[in-house]
Amino acid sequence: EQEAICYLLAEKAREGKKVIRLKNGDTAIFSRISQELDTLVKNRIEFEIVPGVTAASTASALSGIPLTDRRYASSCVFVTGHEDPKKKESILDWSSLSKSGTIVLYMAVANLKRIVKALIENGKDKDTPVAVIGNAGLLSQKVIRGTLKSITGRAKAKKIRPPAIIIIGQTVD
Repeated sequence: EQEAICYLLAEKAREGKKVIRLKNGDTAIFSRISQELDTLVKNRIEFEIVPGVTAASTASALSGIPLTDRRYASSCVFVTGHEDPKKKESILDWSSLSKSGTIVLYMAVANLKRIVKALIENGKDKDTPVAVIGNAGLLSQKVIRGTLKSITGRAKAKKIRPPAIIIIGQTVD
């Protein structure tokens, strides 16, 4: 649990130990780094963050799908596909997101059907290309392609499970 991780970081640092928190995935994109930093700051513990390559960049590069392309997408947005369950309502603006050039979804496999529905209802063309990249960067990486109208079924048929990055937009073609 996140609280236990924060506690352990502070406890071991207070013992005078050098602590390394190795995170899988992105250091500061849709991670819980803010909670860990809060703990370190409150306990006056010095820290250094060593950044890595984002999961979106890894999935994009290793699947041959650019996130932007001057012909099709001059913008790219990173969107969580799994908001904090403690929130009373979503703060995602699907109307604005549906107008974005490329949409990259993190942690969205379980909510893919709902996300696709929200995008289509808010004006995204149902024939918009989509790729789901499972296990990006691993030997077991899978890339499933389709459109908004077909991707949920294809991902289910191929048994795509987290972790996965979903890229939506013309750059997928």
